[in-house]
Amino acid sequence: MSFKKFPYLLVFLFILSVLAFALFAKEAEYQWKVDDLLTTDQVSDAQISPDGTKLAWIVTKWNLEEQKSYQIIYMASLTSKDDDIQLTRGEDRFSSLQWVPGKDQISYRTNRKFKKTKENNLWIMDINGGEPYPLTNFEKGIQQYQWIDKDNFLYSSREAESLYEKEKKEKKNTAVVVEDEDHRVITRLFHYDVKEKKSTRLTDNKKPLQRFFLSRDKNFVIYGISMSMIYGQDQEIRPRYFLMDLKTKQSQEIFTDLSLKPFGSFEWAMDNTGFYAPMAYSTHPKYTMASVMKLYWYDLKSHTFSEINLGWKNDGGSYSVTRDGFVMSLPNGVHFKHARYYKEGNTWKRSWIEEESQKNVRIFSMADDGTTMIYAYSTASIPARYYLAELKKNQFLRKWEVIDLKSPLFKRPLAKTEIITWKGALDEMVEGILYYPYKYQEGKKYPLILMIHGGPNGADTDFFRERWAYPAHLMCERGAFVLKVNYHGSSNYGLTFGESIAGHYYEYEIPDIENGVELLIKQGKVDKDRLGIIGWSNGAILGTALTVHTDRYKAASLGAGDVNWTSDYGNCAFGVAFDNYYFNGPPWDNIEHYIKKSPIFQMKKVTTPTLIFHGSEDRSVPYEQGWEYYRALKVIGNTPVRFISFPGEGHGPRKLAHQRVKLNEEIRWFEKYLFQTLKDQNEALKEGSPLDMLTKYRKISKVKGLFGVEKNGFLIPEVVEYKKLTIGRFEVTRAQWAFFDKDYTYPEGTGNVPATGITFDRAVEYTKWLSSQTGETFRLPKLEEKKTLYNSRSGNTFDYWAGYSLNPDDYQKLQKELEKYGDEPVLLKEAGQFKAAGENLVFDLGGNAAEWVDAGENKGEACGGSADISADSTLKILPGLKYTGLRVIQEINKDK
Repeated sequence: MSFKKFPYLLVFLFILSVLAFALFAKEAEYQWKVDDLLTTDQVSDAQISPDGTKLAWIVTKWNLEEQKSYQIIYMASLTSKDDDIQLTRGEDRFSSLQWVPGKDQISYRTNRKFKKTKENNLWIMDINGGEPYPLTNFEKGIQQYQWIDKDNFLYSSREAESLYEKEKKEKKNTAVVVEDEDHRVITRLFHYDVKEKKSTRLTDNKKPLQRFFLSRDKNFVIYGISMSMIYGQDQEIRPRYFLMDLKTKQSQEIFTDLSLKPFGSFEWAMDNTGFYAPMAYSTHPKYTMASVMKLYWYDLKSHTFSEINLGWKNDGGSYSVTRDGFVMSLPNGVHFKHARYYKEGNTWKRSWIEEESQKNVRIFSMADDGTTMIYAYSTASIPARYYLAELKKNQFLRKWEVIDLKSPLFKRPLAKTEIITWKGALDEMVEGILYYPYKYQEGKKYPLILMIHGGPNGADTDFFRERWAYPAHLMCERGAFVLKVNYHGSSNYGLTFGESIAGHYYEYEIPDIENGVELLIKQGKVDKDRLGIIGWSNGAILGTALTVHTDRYKAASLGAGDVNWTSDYGNCAFGVAFDNYYFNGPPWDNIEHYIKKSPIFQMKKVTTPTLIFHGSEDRSVPYEQGWEYYRALKVIGNTPVRFISFPGEGHGPRKLAHQRVKLNEEIRWFEKYLFQTLKDQNEALKEGSPLDMLTKYRKISKVKGLFGVEKNGFLIPEVVEYKKLTIGRFEVTRAQWAFFDKDYTYPEGTGNVPATGITFDRAVEYTKWLSSQTGETFRLPKLEEKKTLYNSRSGNTFDYWAGYSLNPDDYQKLQKELEKYGDEPVLLKEAGQFKAAGENLVFDLGGNAAEWVDAGENKGEACGGSADISADSTLKILPGLKYTGLRVIQEINKDK
């Protein structure tokens, strides 16, 4: 079919857009948006039911208008591939999701307030229906809980306020006694009887209780007591650990050898004969700033413990208990090597999990049967997907995808990634993850941005992790390589590698990073004159050192990094332990070493344009460090510098507005100083104003004057991202419909008017036809998406034609005027005549033609405003068929 001719006289709005194009430079089109990194749905707290037949989990979502996150609880069957079920509504927050033993119920803590219910109390929900209800209403809420049976559970909570606390409040005394060990808030362990609604205190500890771990047979509980509020600062007095017999209520101390440093989760064996206890191990007699995990076994019968020989050079990682031992993810550089350990008497036999692909698997949840599990599969360039699997002998047998977030990230250009190695300091091999520029062409040189991880005893792994601190894909789409380096001092490479920089800070990490950069320059991939740095925390510390070391970096964005170690010692929340460990003691004993290691004394060497971020309440890297850094560069004046302070924020921005600022400022900084693509911006131009929209209208796809895109010889709807859906920018037009319905005709010059007079069944047939012709999956909006898409009536409604806001009586009177035109939908206007929604310009959701929504059971509902009905949604008026059309949704195909 040939395209029908379009009138020479274009709509006035689009004439203006042509004129505007001469006035405004066309901005680069990027598919990755800042909010993709910040507000994409995230999964947490996946819990398999005790019988292994169901899965419940929490998804974090965002209310973008209020800039706050909220959470929804979902459930799915593990015995069939049925669709998941949304269990909660509203915008509450949840944590500590658990199944109630012996019941079709889940429990959770929530911030929801119901009548006089306090926050962080325990709520119950029946999965078969009914409203959730609060089970407890403790004044101070619950910190942790574990069910004993359906009528009893253990929980930890802080005690009521002491007289000291009450008098401080009464006197409005906001003064703080620093490190006031005598007046710490005391948390204790309690038992709660659901039927009796009665709490019983189980411990009388004089220091705060930490986490507790209930045995699987519910007869014993392990708990820890924090002995010093500054243990994180100086690592002097570590917590103590106790084992309580719940039948006798007697406790005995365990792990009395103070050289053992328990951390992480204790896990009870399936047969309750003992438990596994991870320990942080370092060769230093006191500090574990750099450490590896060693796993111990505590035998309940003999009350003895012993180290399990993992037989692995880099020692242990996360683990899950099985019926005959445990399965562990052993750290192996950027990957993990999975092994199954079988308990044989007092020893454990290791067998490797088969298949190379399992290196990119992370176990998310393990059922009580020790074989059914949920795992996430991901790489640095593939967002996580969540699968039901079975642990069978030495295999993870995948069954099906059980949690499908329908993530919009799968529709973004995903960078190719590669694991590369090179020789670093000490002639040792260093590993890194290289992200390729979008649309990379071999033989062409590109900019390179280093993204340096924090820690230093952390690591970048081959797992998808796009976030505000390290926006790799945002930069790859702008045409840059990104390199993440696991420098000396990183974890996952063994204790010697991790401890190597103690006393040698900067000496090995800088050569590691620089040698990786040199490798890419020599390979002809990277332009040596276009290098940049992004880092947070220790990444910023090393980034600063690089700008002191060399002048070849053209842009740096560095957040929450130290520049003066002499002042860090007292101001940092863990300064004593960190600085003593990495800088050979306190500054008063080693001041020359501290000065030598502090970049603040070498700021005159810096010529790299530097963007600095810091939170005003940061105690991990003190806020003053940001000011010292900025003031030195500003006064010296050798390079541009900009300092963004985040009021009320700690070691990283938590507010969505601040995270957006971080990324947008960073993008502009690199566009100006590295990519050199930044266009002058007019601060007086309001985003979304008619003047601003003139250039944005240039984004709309047309074929010979008709809205849409051409594919396989057909004119099909253009789709854009809107509220996490991929949706038609316009309602399906007459010109587009004519390619589907060969008998359909329309007046010349009206091809961009919405196609109407369409039944629900025909609308469904169109989406199926469109799917078959394009190889993509199209559908109508679903009923649960109705509120998201059609929340108001505006634009081309009957009020527009009347010229005023109609009341019910006038609406009825004006119907006589419409009768003059018979069946002709004379009120329809060409698409795109009224204000668009969203930054990607979605038109006519509130008016012009009503749109079919799939209501289930082969039924449809016409939604949204239309030209023949009032804008007043309280008037229960249905649109006529002659004013009803459709808009398509494109499903995300993650396998493409």
